Amino acid sequence: MKSLCRTILDMPEFAGLKSRLEGSGGVTMVCGVPPAFRAILAAAIRRETGRFTAILCATDAAATAMAGDVSFFSGLEGVVLPGREPVFYPVEGISRSFEQQRLAVFHQVLQGQAGFLIATPEALMLRTVPPALLKESVIKLAVDEDYPMDELTEKLVAMGYRRADQVEGPGQFARRGGILDVFPAQLSQPVRIEFFGDTVDAMGVFNPVSQRRTDNLRRVEILPAGEVVPAMAPGGLAVLAEKVRNLLKGKKNVPQKLSETIAADAAALENNTPLTAADRYLPLIYPDFACALDYLPE
Repeated sequence: MKSLCRTILDMPEFAGLKSRLEGSGGVTMVCGVPPAFRAILAAAIRRETGRFTAILCATDAAATAMAGDVSFFSGLEGVVLPGREPVFYPVEGISRSFEQQRLAVFHQVLQGQAGFLIATPEALMLRTVPPALLKESVIKLAVDEDYPMDELTEKLVAMGYRRADQVEGPGQFARRGGILDVFPAQLSQPVRIEFFGDTVDAMGVFNPVSQRRTDNLRRVEILPAGEVVPAMAPGGLAVLAEKVRNLLKGKKNVPQKLSETIAADAAALENNTPLTAADRYLPLIYPDFACALDYLPE
């Protein structure tokens, strides 16, 4: 790996490329690089400049392959930002897995835990939660620290988590006395948090089927349950519901079906009922436009 990167670094063409990247040379086109060597070139650029590197690929499959290659050649983790299809119509049993994967990638980039971000242009440009809002929304828990459980459960609800008798999938939580089970959106297994009063006495990952703890934890971070969480809108659900109701205010010749849909969505928001088609209100939920580019380091 090092010898391949060294070969590229010693090429006179690379010296010119590095100069363009570090200066104000604008867009630079590099031609004649076979697909198998593009990852080596990206790894060499990352190694020589020390800069976080984003790579665009034509498809998700190409992005996955590129992530494995640049990780191998650079020794740094390459994370793939998946795309997702915005949902504009009510869907029964909708999956938030792609949203949750995207949030996990954003969090990794913000924490400096990745050396490369690999994505398609579509995945990169989708409107999403602004970085500052995601940062302040993350719940950080640690053993022997105090967290009032009532406030904690209220924040989980505001982050899109749903109460259940027993957690079975990401985005759910269950409370039984001094025990709080949470399935963080970015983890593959739920976490059991045991309280003594308001103090976290113990934490651990557990199997949701057997309910047996599989590993102990000292700390855990809980991300929002989805990429689009109506309760995270400025002013909360009540203000968002009012804005939705006012969308048709003063408009003439509004189709009855559209009027009924808007009214039903506003009522769902007021009652904190899950809104599977929340994507159609993205500009109201996150008024300041942000996409994955906003998560990249300066």
